[in-house]
Amino acid sequence: MGQFSGTLAGARLDRLPMTKRHYSVMFLLAGGGFFDGFDIYLAGSVLAAMVATHFSTVGQNAQFISATFFGLLLGALGAAALGDRFGRRFTSRYSLLVYGLATVACAVVPSLQGLLAARFVAGLGLGAVIVTSYGLWVEFVPKRSRGFWTGMMSFIINLSQPAAALAALLLIPHYGWRSLFWIAGIPPLIIWLLQVLYLPESPRWLEIKGRHHEAEAVLRQFERGVEGLTPLAAGDAGAGVDGEAAAGARAAVDGETADGPAGAAVAARAARDPASGSEGTAGAADGHPARAVSLWSPGVRKITVLSIIVSVLTLVTWYTFTAWIPTFFVQQGISQVKTFTFSFVIMLGAIPGNALAAWLSDRVGRKWTLAIISITLAVLGVLYGYSTTPAAIMTLGFLFVAGGNILIAIILASYIPEMFPTSVRMAGSSLANAFGRAGTIVSPYMIAYLFQQGGQYAVFWTSFAMYLVMAACILWLGLETKKKSLEEIEREERAGVGVVGTGSAATEV
Repeated sequence: MGQFSGTLAGARLDRLPMTKRHYSVMFLLAGGGFFDGFDIYLAGSVLAAMVATHFSTVGQNAQFISATFFGLLLGALGAAALGDRFGRRFTSRYSLLVYGLATVACAVVPSLQGLLAARFVAGLGLGAVIVTSYGLWVEFVPKRSRGFWTGMMSFIINLSQPAAALAALLLIPHYGWRSLFWIAGIPPLIIWLLQVLYLPESPRWLEIKGRHHEAEAVLRQFERGVEGLTPLAAGDAGAGVDGEAAAGARAAVDGETADGPAGAAVAARAARDPASGSEGTAGAADGHPARAVSLWSPGVRKITVLSIIVSVLTLVTWYTFTAWIPTFFVQQGISQVKTFTFSFVIMLGAIPGNALAAWLSDRVGRKWTLAIISITLAVLGVLYGYSTTPAAIMTLGFLFVAGGNILIAIILASYIPEMFPTSVRMAGSSLANAFGRAGTIVSPYMIAYLFQQGGQYAVFWTSFAMYLVMAACILWLGLETKKKSLEEIEREERAGVGVVGTGSAATEV
């Protein structure tokens, strides 16, 4: 093979329709993410059972939650270092292995201290898996349907919420709380093996690393399944396809080398035309990706700040609800079986919530959907806190979980990863996630204090304020990313367009 001329991973991936190879990548990542979520969401039911069986107290449960989220914090930071340095695939594989083995250990350790230690190690893997899965997936999906397909992956992952609640209802009364750790720990080890065998690396990441031949090989895996070139929509400047680029893409589809005249023409075109969307990411033109310090550069700084704020507020408010509600029920004298039944019905809201997220993301857009849902959750949370009848508890809880899943699906699966340049996407996503996890380390003690002082009312009024702050920040700092290529989003950020106020990029495209 001759001297390589240029891969143009972003433009070529955005040009493709969804293929069987896309679906295989989605299910490999979503499978690991599903059991990652299952492992995290089982905490609420496990903690309620631990209190009911006197294995722990409410105060010791706070230690369990903090140990988990301290591990999640370090795992997210580790994903930043590993994902941008060694690759997304490497990070995903070994994160699965760590949390699978550590979760199995949680099922067998005899003491609370041993459980806390194993849970911390599991958190290291759990924190990295979810960041890496969403970050890798967003780099494969075509821009015109990125919101939908990231929403669909989030839908699969967040089925873990009702699944964890159902498993608790069926297993804990008969087999004890340790049985959930067996269910959560074994499948990730199988998925780890499947990822070792079948998961490809991100061509975008390979390209900015200067590993063009490897990027080309991965791209051809996806392009072989396409018999004809998929044309771009009219007015699409992000992918930069003209006659020469189309020739280059057809050459790749036909299995020809990108080193030939067509490939050279595409590379030359990209170099001449900054609107082509193929100029790569900042700091990557010479094959050397930008450093994490770029997160605080003028073009990216506001995105970094916004991502940190929404990550902290989203994770703190969400895990306040999912991790503590079963314990609140038990403390009110509600039986374990009834507690797990309530939790299961409430967590079924994850199904319509994630489905709506996939639908809304590419139609209404990310920015306004997130703002409206945040305000809605603020109101629902307060109403839920004052509910007294089983029907009201389950109905309002179901609606709250549905809205919370819309928020999480769009923010974590799509909005945060797609706003960052490819060269620092893992660093930016992981930093935001790490701050969010840091908030969840501190928040259990805050929630325990609020509950002791003012009951669940104080807890939900605090969440009310957090959701309103989040809505305000999204409206002020948020960028609309609907149906834009990752390269187009980066260009707008660096040009200072649409980050604050109502500039052109803040309008729907």
